[in-house]
Amino acid sequence: MAGGDSPGGEVDHKSVLPRALDAAATILGPLSNLFVLVVGTGEIAEEALKDLRRRGVRDVAFVGRDPSRAITWESGHPERAWSLEEIDKVLWRADLVIVCSRATGPVITAEQVRHALALRCFRTRPLLILDLGVPGDVEAEVGRLAGVQLRNLDSFRGEVGAEGIS
Repeated sequence: MAGGDSPGGEVDHKSVLPRALDAAATILGPLSNLFVLVVGTGEIAEEALKDLRRRGVRDVAFVGRDPSRAITWESGHPERAWSLEEIDKVLWRADLVIVCSRATGPVITAEQVRHALALRCFRTRPLLILDLGVPGDVEAEVGRLAGVQLRNLDSFRGEVGAEGIS
């Protein structure tokens, strides 16, 4: 998913992704200390992995329609990749979730996030979800849940110059 239609125009995800991760570091602190879940296994997910590795992040897992793609990026570690139907097995562990699927509707629901929050009750930092999908991949209600910060492409409009979102 190199780009897509959004209310404001075409999105250059390669430009938005670093800014989204900078925002995540501002909110959560050093990313290298986090467990990051990437939802999606396409081009943007692969770019996310590269950027996360450059930032020192080692604890990354993937959820997607084709988790075998992510396994090849992670040197054959199947324990780091799940199907979308298995997201409940790993969502609760995440500190940061990057959602970048090609879905035409939400792939993360408020019910799934409520379940994850119940399992992570001992954690003090918020669950940060970066929704980079066009249209959005996360139900809007998720952003209203206590203990969750949801940032979508619209929240980066002021942070991305003309080269990022036109």
